[in-house]
Amino acid sequence: LEMGVDGVIFPMIRTLKDAEKAVFSTVYPPYGERGFGPMNAINYGISDVLDYVKNSHNSLCKFIQIEHKDAIDNLDEIMKNEFIDGYSLCLG
Repeated sequence: LEMGVDGVIFPMIRTLKDAEKAVFSTVYPPYGERGFGPMNAINYGISDVLDYVKNSHNSLCKFIQIEHKDAIDNLDEIMKNEFIDGYSLCLG
């Protein structure tokens, strides 16, 4: 994330707890628990670091991969997380 990627796809999410742990790791406090070190993401100081910390969760796409029966069974709960931007259904 600190390199400035556009999005993340989280595989094998089965429960709301799984989804929250994954997605909150991409969001800075107070909403998540992401660590700090975005030097490349803020162009090594050219961009405003405070603005990046405040708004980065809006520009990073966070997708949950639905690839297990448990995820389907828990999908209504998983979808309650407002920081998830999309879902990918991958059932074989």
